[in-house]
Parts: sequence; C-alpha cells; structure tokens
Amino acid sequence: LPSTGARVGRASPRKAAMPSVGALAGKWRDGNGVLCSVAGDLVTFDGKDVQHITVSDGLPRLRGWIATSVTPTRVEWRAQGGTKMEWIKEASVASNGGYPQANDIKVLEGLWQNSQGRLCAVWQGNCTCTTGASSPLTSQAGGAIELNGWKTTSVTPTEVKWERSGQSMSWSRFASPKDVTELVGVWRNTDGLVCTLAEGRCNFIPKGSPVLALKDGILSL
Repeated sequence: LPSTGARVGRASPRKAAMPSVGALAGKWRDGNGVLCSVAGDLVTFDGKDVQHITVSDGLPRLRGWIATSVTPTRVEWRAQGGTKMEWIKEASVASNGGYPQANDIKVLEGLWQNSQGRLCAVWQGNCTCTTGASSPLTSQAGGAIELNGWKTTSVTPTEVKWERSGQSMSWSRFASPKDVTELVGVWRNTDGLVCTLAEGRCNFIPKGSPVLALKDGILSL
C-alpha cells in the first residue's frame, strides 16, 4: 500500500561561513603586541606601515598569510608551510558589558586571584603578585591594559581575561576576606602591634579582633 506519511528528506549540511575582509574591520593585536588597525581593505600596523588585504579563492590574504578563521575576538592566519599566527581583538567598552573605561587602570585596583591560584594586588598603577616583583600596568591605544606583555581582552567587575602570544589567563575577584589565604599568619604593623590573621579576622595583641571587610577587591579593617 502507498504510504500516507510525508517523506522526511535528509537535510544537507551547511557550509561554514568563509572569512571575509569586512569581518576584519577594527583593531587587533598580533602575537608580538603590534596594533593592527583594519579599515576597508587596508591594515595599518602601529600607525605606520600600511598594507592592502587581498582576496584569493574567497579568503583574505595579507603579506603571504591567509585568514582561515575570523570570530568577533580572534583571527587565525596561516602561511605556506603551516606556520600559524593569531590576532586578538582589542578590548573595548562594548565587549565589557558597558563596564566603564576598559583601559582605565583604576578599575583593576584591589585583590585578585589568577588562574594559577596566585594573589595579585593592584594599587596605584602597579601589580604585585605573591611570586614576583611589582610591575607597572599601562593603558594601550584601543582600550587594552598591558602587564608584562599580557593584554586584557575582557574586563568586568569580577573577572579580567588576558592574552599573550596565543596564551590566555584570567583573574577573578575574591568573594570573601576568608578566601585571601595568602594573608593568613602572624604580622607586625608599623605601630609595632602584632596581629594574627585567620578566618577573615585580624587578632591584635592585646587590642581585640576586628573583622576584615572586602569591597570591590579592597580589604579594610
């Protein structure tokens, strides 16, 4: 008997969208930190060297490099021989959900924990981590903040994302004074008072045990 049901056809797979010159518009950083500003079919490197982007076989090409993948935050390039290179989109206020001034170093002030579990303290334009010396933070054209070659790709009140030479790292705000375990121990302040820090409390000898407070990454007593 003939079937009364409708035939269900097999859907043909969609082809992935090809990278386009238009998708490259904007400001990017390559793995060496060079600013790459794209407008139309022109790219300007660090405001000086200007090069044309061409299209061949449907793919953007630049000085022997072929753009094989373009997303809103990353461009992947490939050269003959298989060598790869990446561009990372410059941080912007829009990509930060409206968080004010992505390149304003003051928004980073306070205590953070990086993705390696280390404490990083930012104050007055400098960053000090528990395993190293103090390093300056600098604002970059296009909205990024730079620290030892790392550049921000996203800044929110509770998280900072960094990129350097294809590597990624993140910082997260501490949720509570109890989480700042690097400060646990016995300390002596500039007045000569001894205090024991544990469980979010600073126990002065002999002046009592005030509770630590943490707001926007800043500890207060």
